[in-house]
Amino acid sequence: MQKIFTISFEENLRLDPCLFWAEPCGNDLFYSLENMGQLIPVLVHYEGEAPVLVAGYKRYLGLKKLSKKIKALRVNVPDPWDKGVAYLISNQGQSLDPGRIIRALRYFTPLNRDMSRIYQLLGIPERTRQNNLFRAWLKLPPAWDELLTRNPRLLPNAHVLSLLLPKDLEVLFPFLDKLDWSRNKARIFLELLVRISSGKGMNVRDVPGLLNLDELLVKDLTPRDKMEAMLKALYRAAYPKYYKLLDQTEKDMNRLISDTRWSCTHPDHFESRDLEFRIRVSSPGELKAAADQLRKIADSELLACWPVSP
Repeated sequence: MQKIFTISFEENLRLDPCLFWAEPCGNDLFYSLENMGQLIPVLVHYEGEAPVLVAGYKRYLGLKKLSKKIKALRVNVPDPWDKGVAYLISNQGQSLDPGRIIRALRYFTPLNRDMSRIYQLLGIPERTRQNNLFRAWLKLPPAWDELLTRNPRLLPNAHVLSLLLPKDLEVLFPFLDKLDWSRNKARIFLELLVRISSGKGMNVRDVPGLLNLDELLVKDLTPRDKMEAMLKALYRAAYPKYYKLLDQTEKDMNRLISDTRWSCTHPDHFESRDLEFRIRVSSPGELKAAADQLRKIADSELLACWPVSP
């Protein structure tokens, strides 16, 4: 059995690449180290005479800050795969958000080994939708991982993103980086971009410029208003005939109720032929006037072409 030994806080250990979750020592852990001491040793592997830290980075930082000796346990894991597995096992029980999972997968995947155990340690069953999404995300450039850490709701769009060309991804990155898209709106945003590019025979990267989405991105609007304006522009470009009919119908309805106090809407957006008329009155006289106006509306030639489904 390996014996626990101590390392001086003044010694700077080299950090192994397997520390893919290396993060600062949080307040709770720092308080525990300060008041209860070090309960779990850090793990080190020796390369020649030099110790290399392979697990316990936050404890290592906290103890150095407290100027306390560091309890360490030597492990013999020269292989990068074994180091990573040891690090994963030593961190079992930690909260695993998509950003942390993808960082672990980025470390193990290039080692070209059977990933079954790694997905098991990460709590992701094989042959599941979640597993497939992470595999698709790995096809994206590593720069996208920080974006996933900040907005895990982007993970369901991994398949769509993984099919895009590198230059397309480069153009789209700022739109997903600077705006906090919901899962559904991110999906709509990407699907509309692909639909428009396919319909117009262009690359996805050319669509934002065509619709001036890049100008909207830097415009002095709230993030929510920017996203709504972008989706509106994309919808109009993706379904031009529908919106042409919608605009004409709205124009006709405004003409229909001009010079009256009535409002008119087509609430079902051509899914039915229904129109909705509304008015608010506060006296019998206003009600009589409203009835006269409604008769005038009913006799209008504009209603000869009643809204129908396209």
